[in-house]
Amino acid sequence: MMNPYLFVYGTLKNDAQNEVARFLRDHATFLGEGSMTGRMFDLGEYPGAVFIENGGEQVSGHVFKMTEPALVLNVLDAYEGIGDEFPEPHEYVRQEVPIFFRQGRLNCWVYLYNL
Repeated sequence: MMNPYLFVYGTLKNDAQNEVARFLRDHATFLGEGSMTGRMFDLGEYPGAVFIENGGEQVSGHVFKMTEPALVLNVLDAYEGIGDEFPEPHEYVRQEVPIFFRQGRLNCWVYLYNL
């Protein structure tokens, strides 16, 4: 079974008003705020974040539980420019990372800036 948890930190947060953020809210349950160790970059129109396992900085964001992970991740992959139809190197990569959430850690899918 595919991991249903997703961590977002930019244009897909729960209060975002773009079409893909609305799609996410329609196909996932907002669980609350979380964070990961790493660093945030200002890329102009949107942010990018990298995961740093023992980093001192925190990247804040929102945790969702997707109702249909394969469907949602397929749409989000296209939104983030990931897949065979997009030229390499991709600006983002999707991977599972530990997120600090509700007094514990939860492995979530995250779209990370591909430095």
